[in-house]
Amino acid sequence: MSAISLVAGAFAAVVTAGGCCAVETYPDPARSGAAPGVPERRFIWVLEDGMNGDCDWEATADWLKENDFTDVIVRLARGGVAFYESKVVPVSPLVKEKGDILRKAVAACHRRGVKVHAWKVFWRVNMAPEDYVERLKAADRFMYGRYGTPFCGFWQTPNGERVAGAKDDYWMCPADARNQEEEIAVCRELASLGVDGVQFDYIRYNSWYGCYCPRCRAAYESRCGHAVADWPHDVDPNVRMDPLWLRMRTETITEVVRKATRAVKEANPACEVSAAVFRYPANEPVYVAQDWGAWCREGIVDFVCPMTYTTDLEALRDQLVQQMRVASVSPRTKVYPSVGVDRTGKPQMDAAKTREHADLVRWAGFPGLCYYRLTTPSGKVINESIKIKSK
Repeated sequence: MSAISLVAGAFAAVVTAGGCCAVETYPDPARSGAAPGVPERRFIWVLEDGMNGDCDWEATADWLKENDFTDVIVRLARGGVAFYESKVVPVSPLVKEKGDILRKAVAACHRRGVKVHAWKVFWRVNMAPEDYVERLKAADRFMYGRYGTPFCGFWQTPNGERVAGAKDDYWMCPADARNQEEEIAVCRELASLGVDGVQFDYIRYNSWYGCYCPRCRAAYESRCGHAVADWPHDVDPNVRMDPLWLRMRTETITEVVRKATRAVKEANPACEVSAAVFRYPANEPVYVAQDWGAWCREGIVDFVCPMTYTTDLEALRDQLVQQMRVASVSPRTKVYPSVGVDRTGKPQMDAAKTREHADLVRWAGFPGLCYYRLTTPSGKVINESIKIKSK
């Protein structure tokens, strides 16, 4: 009989057989991770209004420096809205009230030696102004669900409407050239405004079904060489997995990543390109068309941040092992797994558990890690976790 346990901050495999106990202790997490002499790279995500929700970027930057963070990933654009003076998409009312968030964040962080990465959410327009949403709807630029209409939430009723109580949450169709051009133009604009990096988020489909719009149907029929008798039933993965359909979705997202990366580098060759990605590299091409393992092997992006937000240490270990398999064959792309401290505005782990998770990432040999996300409560937890001495 065997079991896996964490003992005194080290990862230990305990094997018991015939009344004997042999313990194999792996390297101390606190002494693993970045190569000797190479400082750990430490990232954290934060929303546009800063850690205290008041757009005080001086206070946020102070916290980052005090806690030895090398990089911060700031949400600066979503589908159809920017938190800076954009010339591409509508500007959030927050900018009129509080000023250009990008310029405030960059100025405050750079004075303290912290790099700023612009967090760009692709496709999802749930924070865009209503007139923008209506314009896209009129131009038929949204993703279609199973019922022949643009869907405005994860679940739909058979008449194509959102489920009762669900908020309007439209997604642009990733395969629509107009949507690709606009999203890539935002990335190009961000790179030209003094940030150190641009991070692609939601760079995927929102589920393993869709988009079933007329354009996507025509593209599929062109590739498969015949008309589809029952659309979208014949390609719906809840009915049957269609390899060509899944491959087309994955190709769409990967090509957008290539184009967006190229646009960023043309605007600012020194600007890093990264992506926030789902946890399981082997599964995500099927579920959300996010083949980030291939992006790493090809070296399309400079680094990825897998969203390993679990509170379960064994689940984290499993995810890290799978991610390390990608990192080990990706010489040009770094992998920085994350510690999910705060997903809802309230910390889901205390300081001790946060440190335990961070140390497990270090044990796995990654050159750094990323925390999600910085708020006033999570800032206290992370600060306390950093102060804990390794056992």
